[in-house]
Amino acid sequence: LLASDPNADKAAASLVALRGQVHDPEAFGGLAHFLEHMLFIGTKKYPKVDEYQQFISAHGGSTNAYTAADHTNYFFDIHPDYFREGLDRFAHFFIDPLLDPAYVEREKNAVHSEYQLQIKDDGWRGNSAFKATMNAAHPGSRFHIGSLETLGEGVQEALHDFLERHYSADQMILVAITNEPLDVMEEWIVPIFNAIENRNIGPAEPMPQALKAEDLPLVLTYQSLKETRQVLYNFPIPPNKPHYRQKPALYIANLLGHEGTGSLHKRLKDAGWIENLAAGVNPLDDENTFISVDMELTEAGAANISQVTKTLFAYIAMLRQAPVEQWRYAEQARMAELAFRFQEPSSSTGFAYRVAPMLDDYPAADVLIAPYLMEKFDADLIREYLNHLRPDNLLIEIVGPDVETDRVEPWFNVPFSVSGFEVSQ
Repeated sequence: LLASDPNADKAAASLVALRGQVHDPEAFGGLAHFLEHMLFIGTKKYPKVDEYQQFISAHGGSTNAYTAADHTNYFFDIHPDYFREGLDRFAHFFIDPLLDPAYVEREKNAVHSEYQLQIKDDGWRGNSAFKATMNAAHPGSRFHIGSLETLGEGVQEALHDFLERHYSADQMILVAITNEPLDVMEEWIVPIFNAIENRNIGPAEPMPQALKAEDLPLVLTYQSLKETRQVLYNFPIPPNKPHYRQKPALYIANLLGHEGTGSLHKRLKDAGWIENLAAGVNPLDDENTFISVDMELTEAGAANISQVTKTLFAYIAMLRQAPVEQWRYAEQARMAELAFRFQEPSSSTGFAYRVAPMLDDYPAADVLIAPYLMEKFDADLIREYLNHLRPDNLLIEIVGPDVETDRVEPWFNVPFSVSGFEVSQ
């Protein structure tokens, strides 16, 4: 996808490889992340170590990358006058990377340092505890940041094998934006990136169920380092992306997160049980999505989680009994349209790296507006999704600094426990 912005003061590009953490081999947790680091070292055309970063910095730019569950995103920005040369250097990451063995130990230590920095972060700690409830057949249940322990003997060979198996032109997405006309951009960008080898690896294998239905319902309790107390309700639902024009799950999440008269938020706030409440649609991967309700609790709320849970299900029961009303959907659609029309201008880099992974989810013609579209009201489809908000289809997360636990997660040393529960509606 090419974008022309005559007023752009920076040019930017993002290349997404549609492979990420869940594609790590079991023997080398964090290998996808490690490869992300190693690609920055040097290439056959530009072999000088760290020359790429120096070139970008010298011309007013910046560069970064991240490894997500199902993709790895590399991106940079630079003064437009140097974009063509920067792009050529960038493209050779994927054309002829050196993966220089002399820098394996340096980058292993860099990956390990990232892991050490995250050990005290409650977000990462919660994610690691969540993995303990996941289906062991789902690769997301494993440790994927990488450490000196997981990136041990044989990692150099594993690195080359991973690159050969998972990095291919047919599973990559490029977004570029600069101030030149589109035809001019296409003329010189396409030949550069056509040099990336197409190994015809095809789409990644679908992911299995993240939470097995027969294991639910579950309560995951884990200790936080901060003093905040939370309860999160996660309901597995069918994939939402095929219905991006209808957004049935978002309609439901908007009602769950509403803060006006008669809302769940107001009822719990009036009872003195919550500080804040947020609801949303959270995709784990293409096959696993959740409607989640996240509540920040008061001390009284933390002591009355069973009552908070009953109140949530009483509200869900009310939603089931009420008609699915088109005017509510139309109101939400109007708000989404306004959010699209009046969104804050993005930087060139922000545009490139946010849009690139979305091209795997939506048709190119819709990629900019897809997250905002609500144009096909379907009451039956909304009810179908609402039917998944049941006590037997639920993972509850209870979080606090002093909650009772009975085991410890090994990678982040998070005290946690997992148990079943019963809720009467």
